[in-house]
Amino acid sequence: MPDSPSVDVTVFSTYEALSQAAAAHVQSVLARALNEQDRCALALAGGSTPRRLYEHLAHADLPWERVHLFWGDERFVPHDDPKSNVQLVRETLLADLAIPADNVHPMPTAGTPEAAASTYAAHLQRQFADQAHTFDCALLGLGSDGHTASLFPEHNPLTTDPKQVRAVTAPARHDVKQRLTCTLPVFNRSRQALFLVSGEAKRGAVRAVLDENDASLPATHISPREHLAWFLDTSARPQPNAHDLDR
Repeated sequence: MPDSPSVDVTVFSTYEALSQAAAAHVQSVLARALNEQDRCALALAGGSTPRRLYEHLAHADLPWERVHLFWGDERFVPHDDPKSNVQLVRETLLADLAIPADNVHPMPTAGTPEAAASTYAAHLQRQFADQAHTFDCALLGLGSDGHTASLFPEHNPLTTDPKQVRAVTAPARHDVKQRLTCTLPVFNRSRQALFLVSGEAKRGAVRAVLDENDASLPATHISPREHLAWFLDTSARPQPNAHDLDR
């Protein structure tokens, strides 16, 4: 296994083109994983950017009975709350998808955040105890402040964090303060990761991560075992012709 993953950055002309390509990419990654193993695991992201990806992915030709869905982070609100990452996935991916209920693994949001984090960490430990990697593909977003999942620059997330899941308090600029998040070691034990970034507000963060390698930003430290892909739309690209490909 190489020390560092291969990295590709692709720029798409529109958010819709990005979303369609991302769904096709995820389908391909999961299909390849299922050629090698009995089941595969996809870590889902929250926020607005993956919405269209999920709507497209719901129609992917996959043996969904062998696909397991996890969450990379969650806002500590009830699952039916409009701000819940689980609710986003229910409205989009799960609404039209025939997948066994036992294959869907949301983060719990009852009790205290600390107890919920421990519960989900134990669940991940059981799910992945017999394999070297965690998720076959982890979907990730990028905030304008450089955070990814619910790993924020102010918290100095550690690549050697002993915990798999943490309860965190988001900085004041975020509307939902209490969060649960997988840690960098969990994401970095993924086989592949895919960043989805859309919108001009993200342009500075993209530059800081991809061009400046700013070590203060959690997204800079995402390093899965095999491959890291960045899908941007043109509004998120720091400068014209800065990256691989326009579509």
